Amino acid sequence: MKHISFIFTVLLVCSSAFAQKRVESMDENRWNWKEGSDKYQSVSFEDGYLVVTALKNNKKYTDYQNHAKTFARLPIRPNDDYKLTIKYVVPNYYNSWYTICFNTNKQCLDDEDESGNFSTYYLQMFGPNWVLNIGDGQKHSEKLQGKVKSKEAKDYPMELFINKKHNKVEIELNGIQIFKGECTMTEPCIGFMVPALPGILKLYKFGSTLKIDEIIIEQAEEQDD
Repeated sequence: MKHISFIFTVLLVCSSAFAQKRVESMDENRWNWKEGSDKYQSVSFEDGYLVVTALKNNKKYTDYQNHAKTFARLPIRPNDDYKLTIKYVVPNYYNSWYTICFNTNKQCLDDEDESGNFSTYYLQMFGPNWVLNIGDGQKHSEKLQGKVKSKEAKDYPMELFINKKHNKVEIELNGIQIFKGECTMTEPCIGFMVPALPGILKLYKFGSTLKIDEIIIEQAEEQDD
């Protein structure tokens, strides 16, 4: 019995050594997300969410500048294996044209480039179930399998899961695999971008908003040489 207990204890110690978890709960700005607001855009922490809102277009801005956006450098070793979970809320079916950038570095720098030309992998969505693009500029348009809530749903919970193992990457959205393949992912930064509503969608007058609830990083502890 003692032998079994010893083995169980060793397994627990080994498991804890290789399953370090970091969580950004959005109760406070631990990872230095860029905040700010004006009459066109707003990025702020509200009621346990990081809320990114595009209010309206500014004709003097480029398309990229008309995105409400925020980026942060994650406490992650991007060259090593990791699992990344992003939990967020789409407040309304019609105001959910958004992009989640990952494996990017440029927008985390102090001298942020406003051209929008940066190398990254990303997920671009419209509504809670329509994937517009995914990957590094790969054209992709697909409706997710499975049922979704009615278009009038006030809050639609989403969960994006990224599993990187060596140069293999798997991406799931609400439990549905939407990408599996080889990616060179070596950057520690992610970001959220929301455009002002285009064209006829402005008639719904909901604003364009994304609410990020929680980000979870799972990665083995760094081993000493």
